[in-house]
Amino acid sequence: MKFIALMALGLSVQVLADDCIKNRAAFDIGSGSTKIKVAKVDTCRQVIIKMLEDQHLGVSYQDDILNNQAVISSQTLLQGVEAIKDLKKLAVKHEVEEFYAVATEAFRKAKNQDLVISTLSKTLGNQVIVINQETEAKLGFAAAAPLSATGIKNTVVWDIGGGSMQIAAYNGNGDMPMYLGDMAAKGFKKTVIEEILPPSIEKRETPNPIGQLNATNSMFWAMSYAYRDNIHPDIIDKIDAGATVIGIGGVHNFAVAPKASQNDKTYSRKDLLNAIYQYSTMDDQALGGGKYVDTDVTNLILVAGFMYAMGIEEVEVQKVNLADGLLVAPQLVY
Repeated sequence: MKFIALMALGLSVQVLADDCIKNRAAFDIGSGSTKIKVAKVDTCRQVIIKMLEDQHLGVSYQDDILNNQAVISSQTLLQGVEAIKDLKKLAVKHEVEEFYAVATEAFRKAKNQDLVISTLSKTLGNQVIVINQETEAKLGFAAAAPLSATGIKNTVVWDIGGGSMQIAAYNGNGDMPMYLGDMAAKGFKKTVIEEILPPSIEKRETPNPIGQLNATNSMFWAMSYAYRDNIHPDIIDKIDAGATVIGIGGVHNFAVAPKASQNDKTYSRKDLLNAIYQYSTMDDQALGGGKYVDTDVTNLILVAGFMYAMGIEEVEVQKVNLADGLLVAPQLVY
């Protein structure tokens, strides 16, 4: 009788464990690209068991915000719709039970936000939620901080995308000091073109080649901007105390690390200076072209400026984004 009872208990625990396992899909619809991650998730322990898909497609919403009076054009919206259709096909293959989707900075500023989000939601078949920067920072921290070898309280998570920058830490008891800024890849490129480079008769779409003197002046501009923008003192204290700084998002992963990292895992301020010196004299073609080549060098400069301003010696790069946080902690949004 006791044996049967134990068997029944074991069976009930197994059923409970199986109930916790779900295939989830999360969309991170950012200012410069649309990302999807599909994973088998233990929803009870809030951990990813196995990543099934990890893909992204470029859609330059932020360019419209900067150059089209904060209106996302029908052409860009169509590109966004096609990106969601293509990425959703990847999720359907894995019999996904739950879909989640968030949109960030470009959509917060878009004058036609309602139309754009309604269109994207209909395409996805689930509600796309425009999140504020605080939630964006929390999702990024939830995705990256558990990967830190120094513990959550000794970690700073630094997320840079096309339209915004978030830096977050954790003090305990729910207290999360944050920096929520709007100087990111697209905005800094525009600043360099309009305020640092010599005036041009023709409209410049790319700052390249920037040149070493202009690169130096741009880095000092980024440093002074970081000083003026008042990074939270608790974040600075953690950095000074030796906290691990984890870089996430498109700028760290796809722009800076490939050009500055010696091991694809970390890069230092010295690595960045060497990369800036090497690449600042190159035009778009010499840099290899591509959809994001116009921000390749300015991203290096932006990150270097902020690293010097905050006293960061080294950044550890983790290939996570808001979709990772959404997979394990959708309750932060839904």
